[in-house]
Amino acid sequence: MAKAKKKKAQKGKGILEPDVMVYIYSLAAIAVSLIGCLQIGFAGSLLTSLLQYLCGTLYGVVYAVVIVTAFLAMMRKSWKQLPAQYLVAAALFVTAWMILASIPSDETLKGAALLNDYLRHTALILQGEVARGGGVIGVLLVSHTAEAADVQEFAMNRLIHIKPNIYFAVVSTTQKLEYDLYAESSYLLHITDFPSQYEFLAVLPRIEIQKILGYYYRIRTENYCFKGEQHDFFELTYVDTGELETEVDGALYYLKEKDLMIYGPGQFHTQYTDEEHRASYMTILFDMRNLTPVEREVWYDALINRVFHYDQKINTLLKTFVRESTTGIPYMNSLMLCLLTETIIRLLQGTYASPMTSASSTAHQSAMDELFDRIIAYIHDNIYDPLTIPEICEHFSLSRSALQLLFKNSVDQSPKKYINDKKLERSCQMLLENRYTISEISLRLGYSSIHYFSKSFNMKYHMSPSEFVKQNCQSSV
Repeated sequence: MAKAKKKKAQKGKGILEPDVMVYIYSLAAIAVSLIGCLQIGFAGSLLTSLLQYLCGTLYGVVYAVVIVTAFLAMMRKSWKQLPAQYLVAAALFVTAWMILASIPSDETLKGAALLNDYLRHTALILQGEVARGGGVIGVLLVSHTAEAADVQEFAMNRLIHIKPNIYFAVVSTTQKLEYDLYAESSYLLHITDFPSQYEFLAVLPRIEIQKILGYYYRIRTENYCFKGEQHDFFELTYVDTGELETEVDGALYYLKEKDLMIYGPGQFHTQYTDEEHRASYMTILFDMRNLTPVEREVWYDALINRVFHYDQKINTLLKTFVRESTTGIPYMNSLMLCLLTETIIRLLQGTYASPMTSASSTAHQSAMDELFDRIIAYIHDNIYDPLTIPEICEHFSLSRSALQLLFKNSVDQSPKKYINDKKLERSCQMLLENRYTISEISLRLGYSSIHYFSKSFNMKYHMSPSEFVKQNCQSSV
């Protein structure tokens, strides 16, 4: 009796195993289909690209068939057992997919021409021609004249309708390009060549910073001395305030406020301050990709063993770098890498700029600095008046956007905020003098009301004017 039960149990176990394997294979098929359909990771993108090449725009139908088949297998059913309405719905789904994918992009087509274009496009979809290649494979050059003086460029990522009497050419963005021309049998196509030969030049990264190894901000007092070091990566030092002396491979350099220097791999360098100056500076340690001997020589000559003086764009980039390094928001590191890359590019561009360009840029910056100083003096002289932005623009013959840009580049804030900050600073002096009431100070500084003045004061100093007076009186006792 016991022996018979054992055999029965073994038989049941043998029936169970195929069921389990069916479920495993079905779930695996569903998982792979979802990964491909949603293009999750490299595997999903690769699978979808393969199906696009084989099936064209109808690759999604393959995923749908696999998923439905897997569910049927788990339910121990076949396609023949499906109700007729399910099969009709599936056919309507495929038909709708084809219709949407085959809608002509040319709105000028009418009647029989529209139908012919639709049928031709549908045939291309079934052949996999529309989706094959995965995107742009060529650049279309179009011109209204044979001299190609007004050439326009278009990416060939879709079917393009070219009007009569238009000169065009195709430039390949890959090693090999095949394309089809469709025209009416009665249309006379004249083959000619552009007078100039065109070549596709891809935009490739030449400056590649692999990673930022570290960054920090240091404040050094007088008589600071760093005995020196050398390492196999790059180091950027930017002096924020004060003066810093550095010795690189036996050569002495002086870095003043807003100066910048880059130490190359293998360069021994020291840093120190004298007995009269402090220094606060930022250091960024980074590594570039493997440089070719030519790149290394060119970049070393351009970046190493030289002091870069104040540049407005560089200054803004590094300030943004410092600000972003403290945010902790997503993609912060990626943005910092981009900011450092742009800094290096700006330095190289400044190095290779012509003397005329450099002189012109310096003269322009000097004129902007002089204009900004005049505006600041005007604000200080009229601090007790209700200054408005239109009034300042009219006085200096500037547009509002130009004024905004000037303040952004010079003090990194809007002119309205700058004026309000200076008024509030003056209000602090008047409160400490104890000659005027809060209401009188508000009126004298041109505020529309005492409530607006108190609100602005509280936003800047996190206390009311009366609390400010009380706190400073207590501290002076």
